[in-house]
Amino acid sequence: MKYMTGNELREAYLQFFAEKKDHLRLASYSLIPEDDPTLLLIGAGMAPLKPFFTGKMKPPRPRITTSQRCVRTGDIENVGRTARHQTFFEMLGNFSFGDYFKKEAIPWAWEFLTEVIELPKEKLWVSIYPDDNEARAIWLEQPGLLPDHIVPLNDNFWEIGPGPCGPDSEIYIDLGEGRGCGEPTCGVGCDCDRFLEIWNLVFTQYDRTEEGEYNLLAHKNIDTGCGLERLASVVQNKETNFETDLLYPIIAYAAKISGVAYGSDKRKDISLKVIADHARSISVMIMDGILPSNEGRGYVLRRTLRRAIRHGRMLGITDPFLDGAVDAVVEIFRGAPDFSELTAKKEYIKRVIRVEEERFASTLAQGMELLNGEIDRLKEENKVVLPGDIGFKLYDTYGFPRELTEEILHEHGITLDGVEFDKEMEAQRSRARSARAENQVVAVPDLSNIDTSALRSDSTAKEAVVAAIWRDGEIVDSLRDGESAGIILDRTPFYAEGGGQVGDEGVLRSDLGYISISNAKKLPDGTIYHIAYVEEGEIHRGDRVDITVNRERKLSSARNHTATHLLQAALQRVVGAHVKQAGSLVTPDRLRFDFTNFEPVTEQQIRDIEELVNAEILRSVDLDISMMPIADAKNMGAMALFGEKYGDIVRVVSVPGFSIELCGGSHVGNTGQIGLFKIIGESGVAAGVRRIEAITGKAAFSYAATLYHTVQEISAKLKTRPEDLSSQIDKFLDERKAMQEQLRQFAEFRDKADAQKLLMAVREIGAYETISAADTDEIKSDAEVYQACLKDAMNTLHSDTLPYEAEARIADTLRSAGMNEDALRAGILRASPLLAAAGRDPDKTLDALLTGKDESSTFLDGDYVTYADVYQRLLTDYDDALIDAGADVGVASARRRYNVLAARELLTKYGASEEEVKELLLALGGIPDNERTQEYLNEILAEAREVQEVSAGNAAVEEMQAEASPVWEGAARTQNAAVRALTQEAEDAKDAPEPIQEDVRAVLPTDKKSIREAKRRLRDYTFASERVRTRGEKDAEEMYENCREEIEKDVPLPFNGQMDEQIILHLFSLGYEEREIENAVQHNSPRRRSQRGYAKNIVKSVQTRHPALQNVIKQAETKYLQTKMEQGQTLTAYEKERVLVRDVPTG
Repeated sequence: MKYMTGNELREAYLQFFAEKKDHLRLASYSLIPEDDPTLLLIGAGMAPLKPFFTGKMKPPRPRITTSQRCVRTGDIENVGRTARHQTFFEMLGNFSFGDYFKKEAIPWAWEFLTEVIELPKEKLWVSIYPDDNEARAIWLEQPGLLPDHIVPLNDNFWEIGPGPCGPDSEIYIDLGEGRGCGEPTCGVGCDCDRFLEIWNLVFTQYDRTEEGEYNLLAHKNIDTGCGLERLASVVQNKETNFETDLLYPIIAYAAKISGVAYGSDKRKDISLKVIADHARSISVMIMDGILPSNEGRGYVLRRTLRRAIRHGRMLGITDPFLDGAVDAVVEIFRGAPDFSELTAKKEYIKRVIRVEEERFASTLAQGMELLNGEIDRLKEENKVVLPGDIGFKLYDTYGFPRELTEEILHEHGITLDGVEFDKEMEAQRSRARSARAENQVVAVPDLSNIDTSALRSDSTAKEAVVAAIWRDGEIVDSLRDGESAGIILDRTPFYAEGGGQVGDEGVLRSDLGYISISNAKKLPDGTIYHIAYVEEGEIHRGDRVDITVNRERKLSSARNHTATHLLQAALQRVVGAHVKQAGSLVTPDRLRFDFTNFEPVTEQQIRDIEELVNAEILRSVDLDISMMPIADAKNMGAMALFGEKYGDIVRVVSVPGFSIELCGGSHVGNTGQIGLFKIIGESGVAAGVRRIEAITGKAAFSYAATLYHTVQEISAKLKTRPEDLSSQIDKFLDERKAMQEQLRQFAEFRDKADAQKLLMAVREIGAYETISAADTDEIKSDAEVYQACLKDAMNTLHSDTLPYEAEARIADTLRSAGMNEDALRAGILRASPLLAAAGRDPDKTLDALLTGKDESSTFLDGDYVTYADVYQRLLTDYDDALIDAGADVGVASARRRYNVLAARELLTKYGASEEEVKELLLALGGIPDNERTQEYLNEILAEAREVQEVSAGNAAVEEMQAEASPVWEGAARTQNAAVRALTQEAEDAKDAPEPIQEDVRAVLPTDKKSIREAKRRLRDYTFASERVRTRGEKDAEEMYENCREEIEKDVPLPFNGQMDEQIILHLFSLGYEEREIENAVQHNSPRRRSQRGYAKNIVKSVQTRHPALQNVIKQAETKYLQTKMEQGQTLTAYEKERVLVRDVPTG
């Protein structure tokens, strides 16, 4: 047996089939499936080649060999626990599409194993399907194979429902009795490790019908699967895949930094193996362009990465460490052609992993807070079992392994409800399976009877013949008025969607029909098809059609595509050479470019990029577009998009002296045709990925003209010249700041005067000396004393509410005077309006009044899991207090002040880091992104720290402490006064009577149990009445109002953000579009003034926190469109497009 490294073994296999057996050697396909929405990730060697196996597409050659990188996570729990389970692996394969069959495939497999890598023949065994006499006869001819080593197994038949199928034959190696189970029946097919499967030959020779009949295929195929890691474990004489040179260097790294020796502890060995496997998996996924997210492939990556982190913590590794494992991964694959991008992207991959590790550390801390809270609750209720749904939430949301949760619970004498946990786990798996099953688009048609090699792409074509029409994956003869499908022409001038550019639009005209084309796309073999809709008449296969491409739209796409090339070149010059394309979208209306970078592009960099691109446009240089061998193109420095498949001859698009790329898209002939380039947006889309959106040509000129007119209008209103506009605004801001300071001082003086009024009102009531002017003869109990004091204090301050500080002072006075806790509790529950106030947890508020705690400890409910939720809740409550006090404007008029207060809460109470607070403020704090952004953020954080130092007890600056203390009612009065003064209404308002407020508290719950029940009802709320369950002709705004009336009637709580979320979820389930829902919230929600961009933010938040919502939206939209068509109603152009995208049955 010849020893080989993993890289040598891979190369030996590929060379054997490419050079000796005349196979086309293809590079590994990306892990991201191409044109196959049924797959989340490539998980088998044959997966990217499926259209060739079905015969629907013609392969580039009838013999192909690959080493395909694969990821499977369906049994991720077994990784590290068995010798062979991995999430990432390489599958060696040789494939025949209607060429050779058993008599070649079997001897070649035997030749490679026994002659190339020299496995001992006497240790090799094979399994066959019992009825496959042909395979048995061929195996008997192989030199050195013992006849009794051919074993028939009933399982050796490969099929997945109707379609191509056939028997298979597996090759095993006997690793010796020491690796077996010791049972007398141990042999090939046993579950123990003695007989290791190393090769699988699938003989696709039948076509199974729906009725279960097996018909011989005219063209038979071979599909070989050979796991590289398994074969490496054999030639390197290792007991498990993890000890081969393809994985062990990562184990060695993890063992070194954890101080845990591999082999010393079986449980810890599992964690070391998990880290090794997962580090490889995440490195290759990021290399292939997958980034952490909460859905799809991004979620697979995030889950795998976090699982590795958890196992690191089990080994005692608490600091970020996975990015260091990338170095070991790069060394493992060094020199392997399919993994060259690992080296090129190494620092980028490490940065993505480091950012995700740091974020997860914060998430784990929040999970511990949740678990500790649940433990306290169970102890208070004398319970000893944690509900399974809580345990699963810790596992799924916070990344807690079940074992960790159970270990922590054990320390407190508590167990986990494992049955309920398992049910939640299975429910999640079912949802994932359903999501995959619904992830379908237009199916690939069977084109085996069409000579696709004769189809042509011809940019000058004016007419063509309809070669094929297909719907739902089936070839049809014709389409009629109102029907939509895919059409293939024998020649087409349409550009097909690819490289980020959308396909061309246009029309087809035949003698009998008028057909609109909304897009053109490619099938996996390159065949172009057109998404068509019959506007009038009908169209038949074989019809000759006149073609008109929408030239204006095509030219706009060309402008934007060429501008994208200029943008990428400018980014590399201005931001850095590390910038790589991570995605793009080119439409006639705009362009979008995603690129690798961990920092926002600064305002100055944006200006520099625009200047560079527009300078190239003004140069009016002709583009050089040519075809050449790919090696020559790369030697010229042409940029290629990683993951794209290129042939031997490629199209090179060059802007001489500035940009050169491999590209098949539409471009202008001269840069001057772009006209003007303008960046309209820069944002972050994922960890380490930024996005720039831009416009060109007419759209850019219109944008500039609109900005010009806006500046002129503002200048006229401020009575200044446009060039003096900035200084004039600075002047107004300074004046406003000075006015606000005067108002603050006035409000502070007034609040002190109010407090003095209370102190002067101290008198004896019953047995207590307190603040009241009530009739003492009417007081019957201690509880009524508290109620009398509140009533008198409100009369003294001429208000129907009290600030927390005032009520706390009353409670403290009565407690000091000797009132016991039971009497005080009864008085608070009976009379305190704070218990029903929006934004306060009644339990915590009651506790604070009873114990004299600071109000800040009672401010939030504490059930929020992200800093963004906390920040928005803080701003919402500040805003509610201001608006309730009569202010016309909320926190937006003093955003900096409230950002400081929110930052203080996040830093001190919720443990956010300064960087996390900065990121939050930048995203949600209404802060403009310009050259002063970082300076402004640093100022806010400095003020927040100063406020905290004061709050911690710096008596020398007591005045500032009062200013910073989160007394929302006091803030409301200050803000209201400021607004009145700014709008010159203070004098009019001084004598105005107080507005009469409806006392809604009369119908709201005030006791703890009722409030808790109302919150539970809101959390599980379902809209039940017919007026909100049937969409009919109601628009989103009308439906929102109906839902709001119902939920306010059913749930006795002040209207809050959770109610909005329930309504938004319901509107999505009825099929309303995102923009309709956003508009409804913006115009109708009582909370729409609570923060800038509230409607957009909460709709996005609902979608982010409910990944399954996407499927609900798809189902609801499909049902709505189908109902509308069945009723004969006219569809809008947008709805027609959705019919095609959703593949809605049209009867």
